[in-house]
Amino acid sequence: MGKDLIGTMSLVEKLPANNTKIPKVGANSIATLVDVNISKYQRMNDDRTVKKTLTIPNYLNEEAKEAGINFSAILTDALKQKLEIE
Repeated sequence: MGKDLIGTMSLVEKLPANNTKIPKVGANSIATLVDVNISKYQRMNDDRTVKKTLTIPNYLNEEAKEAGINFSAILTDALKQKLEIE
């Protein structure tokens, strides 16, 4: 949960620089080190859209257009399935 909290915080505010010092804690306290790949977390939570160019056979293009298929939605779903995301 610490990774998610730190990652989520990085989406809304600038985090302090990398700190590898272990803080001193009291006798009844526990310090836990948490490693988070902030840039990866931010990429995985970036929902901006990007334009991609793709090549498919013409007959598939024509059939899909006639069927009213949304190419972007199909490609997005196929990539998520292939990458086992969501």
